[in-house]
Amino acid sequence: MKILRTIVFVIITTIILVGCSHGDPARGPRVWTAVTPQFDSVSRQLERSYLNPTPLFVRDSLTRSLPDVKTTAGRAQRLYWDARLARITNLPERADSLVSEGLAAIDSAAYPYEWARLISIRASLPTIPVRKAYDLTVDNLRYFTEAGDSLMTGATLMSLGAIMWCINDTAPAARYYMMADSIFTLTGNEHYRVRNLVNIANILDRPETLDRRDSLMSFLLTSPVARADSSYYHTVLRNEYLNTGDPIYLRRAYDFVKDAPQMEAERAAYQGMLADYFISVEQPDSVTKYARMAYNDLDKVTKQYDRMTILNAMAFTAYCNGEYDASLDFYRGFLDARLTFEQERFSLETTKADYRSGFEQMRREEQMRHAREREIWIVALILACALAVAVGVVFYFRVEKARVKRERAEVELLQNRNYLSACALAIDEKDRIIDSLVKSVDKMHSDGKIAGSEARELTANVRRSLNNSLERETFTELHKKLHPEFIRRLKKDFPMLTESQLKHAAYIAMGLSAKQIAQIMNIEYESVKKSRTRLRARMELPPGSSLEDTLRAYAANI
Repeated sequence: MKILRTIVFVIITTIILVGCSHGDPARGPRVWTAVTPQFDSVSRQLERSYLNPTPLFVRDSLTRSLPDVKTTAGRAQRLYWDARLARITNLPERADSLVSEGLAAIDSAAYPYEWARLISIRASLPTIPVRKAYDLTVDNLRYFTEAGDSLMTGATLMSLGAIMWCINDTAPAARYYMMADSIFTLTGNEHYRVRNLVNIANILDRPETLDRRDSLMSFLLTSPVARADSSYYHTVLRNEYLNTGDPIYLRRAYDFVKDAPQMEAERAAYQGMLADYFISVEQPDSVTKYARMAYNDLDKVTKQYDRMTILNAMAFTAYCNGEYDASLDFYRGFLDARLTFEQERFSLETTKADYRSGFEQMRREEQMRHAREREIWIVALILACALAVAVGVVFYFRVEKARVKRERAEVELLQNRNYLSACALAIDEKDRIIDSLVKSVDKMHSDGKIAGSEARELTANVRRSLNNSLERETFTELHKKLHPEFIRRLKKDFPMLTESQLKHAAYIAMGLSAKQIAQIMNIEYESVKKSRTRLRARMELPPGSSLEDTLRAYAANI
């Protein structure tokens, strides 16, 4: 299975890379709708600012310098850049509002690239449900791959990896991140590749992958490209602090954001983490210092875990200063943030299975759509296999039905044989009783106890009982009722057989002995042997064949 997954991964990556080979990430995508020379020039500068490490204030300045235009394409592009800036400055509600305005202003068929870029902003917002974000991102991946935009294809794969990581589905997350890494490596986009390597390092959390993670983090910590990205390098340092527990990485991460404009939320989060660290090492003065700085920007912090850390540090500070009421208020705020955090985590955990099931279903549907488009012959093969299976099932049920019918007939035949054998034994017993009565009457006559006329009358009655129609009524008629086809088939195949021979054949098929047949047919034992010889001759059986097996075969195939 590992080999199969590897082959599938290589094939998918190759398809995406081939589809993206027409893009030029160094110069930016070429499918933006032209607006005006000045507008297009600023737009290209904005693309380069996001492709390379650029301070946030530069991006803000470029976004503000976009000329006001009246065209539909220009308005959509302007709203896209405003929404992108709002997203990286932790204003998700404003970003979503700008995206909605942009989508309402354009038609997806007339401006597909502008539409897809706006959708990429919406799918990356934390306010969007995970399932919806996945749907939007999968659609965008298909479009950007077909458009040959390698940059957006790689970025979209990173987004899919982040979604999978969000629901703890690490296997597909790793595949998406590795596919994005292949694209960024091929196109030489080190800025995006370094950011993606941080994602790859995050998923290497199993004991057997820790060495790889440490090696990758060492590369990121010393990478000039990563260090030049001041808006993101702090994430590398924070991850290393969480991996090692060494506060020097936390201090360095804080130094990267403490003077950066429009990064108040990140700065407050690191101040809260520093305060939390100093609580663990029992340095209350440092706790107070960083807790109060973080609390000043608490309204800009949206992540509940960071709010918990800050409020807990403030509760600790107030308690150390003897401000117990304030400490209690801060602790209540901490509990509220903790409750919200746990609710969010619990909600994610409770719906994770449904998300995974939905994602797997969507991936299967996606694969089926592509398979129908590119591999029609597989459908024909499946139909042929289905037809073969259907024929096999029909044949199996027919064979099974015949087997059940045959077994039922064999059971019924065995029951009938047992029943008729029991009747034969009963006749034997009755014959012995009659013989005993005849002998008793003869003895009584010889002893003078009864007259000769009475003895003859009693003996005649006994003889009439011995020579009654029991054989015909009990055996012949009963056998005809139980096996109506047996006699008919014998008559059809051997029309020369007499009624007596047909009865004899029926008794042989029932498994009765020659002595029992003689008693039932009221003939001598030698006559039974002669009748058997004539029966074999009429049926033209060869010398080595068995009469019993032949007749039982007729009975079994009824």
